[in-house]
Amino acid sequence: MKTVLMNIRLKISLVILAVVFVDTKALANDEQATAEPVDRVELKTSFIKGNKELPQVLYIVPWQEIKKTTKKPKNMVLHSLYGDIFQPITPADISE
Repeated sequence: MKTVLMNIRLKISLVILAVVFVDTKALANDEQATAEPVDRVELKTSFIKGNKELPQVLYIVPWQEIKKTTKKPKNMVLHSLYGDIFQPITPADISE
C-alpha cells in the first residue's frame, strides 16, 4: 500500500515538474524576444606580480632561552565580589 502511494506521489511530482519546466522555458523565450539589447560592459584585468625566488619554507628560530618559572595563578575579579566561592583549587589544596 505504501509503495503504491509513493509511486503515485512520484508520478504526480514528475508531471508537475515537467509542466513548470516547460512553462518557464516558454516564458524565457518570450522575454528574450521582447528584451532590448543591453550595453556591453568590459572590465579591466588585474595582474598580480610576485617573485618566484622567495623562499617557500619559513624557519622560526628562538633567540632567547625559555624561562622555566612557575607563576602562581592570579585571582579573578569574582573573588573580590563573592569571597572564597570562586577560589581556584590547586593541587596543594587537595593534599591538605
